[in-house]
Amino acid sequence: MSGVDTVRGIAYQQAQGVLEAIGLLEDPTLGSVRVEGTDDAVDIELLARDGTLSHAIQVKVRAPDYTWGESALLAVLKRWAVLPDAAHASFEFLTDGRLGPSGRRVQQALEAAAEGRTGPLAELLGAGVDDPVCIALGKARIRQDPHSTSALLARAEHQVTAMLPSARTEADLREQAAKAVDRLFRALFDFASNPEPQLREMDRQRIAALLGVPAEQSPAQRWSAVRKRYLEAARSCIEQEVIAPAVAGIQMRDPSVLRQHASGGQKLRVGELLSGRGPVVLAGRTGTGSVKISV
Repeated sequence: MSGVDTVRGIAYQQAQGVLEAIGLLEDPTLGSVRVEGTDDAVDIELLARDGTLSHAIQVKVRAPDYTWGESALLAVLKRWAVLPDAAHASFEFLTDGRLGPSGRRVQQALEAAAEGRTGPLAELLGAGVDDPVCIALGKARIRQDPHSTSALLARAEHQVTAMLPSARTEADLREQAAKAVDRLFRALFDFASNPEPQLREMDRQRIAALLGVPAEQSPAQRWSAVRKRYLEAARSCIEQEVIAPAVAGIQMRDPSVLRQHASGGQKLRVGELLSGRGPVVLAGRTGTGSVKISV
């Protein structure tokens, strides 16, 4: 990696760390974040309140002329899968780069494994579905976020704007959010440079203090954390009590619901979404401009 790419990679990783730290405040199960994990296979760690690893992230940048292929992705995934924490924690490979055809096959195999269909992943690994590596990677995914560091920090500022107390003017609120994100960005850099793992860990109280927001979000702000449990509970109800639509990927023929992600995928006009079969749901982290609706 050239010097320029190295600097770009560090900045991109730190900006993603800022976003994860802000997102931590919306999840009542999480207690702290660590940038530069205890193993080289992990760049960002999200720790539960009892200190156990809940989610690990490897962050990599890629030059525009290059793509991620199967061999490079599997090398990273296998390195994670043999770590002790892989038995209980989830893993994410996060990149600003593009996936080549073989890289997309790896991504699709991970998505299938997350839904209980482990055959494609086992085939890629050349292992059985009961192999510990295959089981561990059933909790892994590949996520692409092609935005620049500046764009990521702007996203963070927008999220913090929604979390801050009301200011005198909109301009004052934006200024407070920018200063809050700057404080968090600088603090994470300081923490990440410490050789002691426990001193690279920033708890939710410190994050909240740097941002100037409550460490414990109100129930109305916790939807992102409880959404999955709520939907699972809704699905368990008898048919007469609730209507729970099945969610299908956009690549499936004639899906009942289109599932799209903010960083990419098919773009549709609002009218096209509303004219489809089933409900339309828009959801996202606090401050991302999302609303929750059912049509």
